Amino acid sequence: MAFRVLFAFIPFALFTFALVGFLDLTSAWTVDIAPSLRPSIPEPAFLLLDGTVRQALVTRQAFWLTLGLLLAVWQMSSTVRVTADALNRIYGIDDQRTMRRWLGTSIAVALAAGASLLAAAVAIHLGARSSSGCSVQACSPR
Repeated sequence: MAFRVLFAFIPFALFTFALVGFLDLTSAWTVDIAPSLRPSIPEPAFLLLDGTVRQALVTRQAFWLTLGLLLAVWQMSSTVRVTADALNRIYGIDDQRTMRRWLGTSIAVALAAGASLLAAAVAIHLGARSSSGCSVQACSPR
């Protein structure tokens, strides 16, 4: 299951960076994300990641906005199906859903999870920007 999550994360991350590039928000990577990641990971890994992200941001490839999104959703829905199947086995539930309904449900959950991740990333980014000019006394609740 962890492999499926990791396998879904890669196309989802590339889709996200392609979307950021498409919306011309490259400063989100260069100013906010990359400088905070750099001390956390080894230099060769950061250089590889930085090069890949910059390429996705600059080229604005339609592939990652379309097929990359489809691949990410499919992989995330696969993770949902595997997790649900494992929980069904643990609790002894015999799921009688048709394959069409099963796929529809897992894709809907994957879309909701992906949208939630994007919304959380935007909220973190906007929250960091709005609180960057705050001093302890100026932004503390009264």
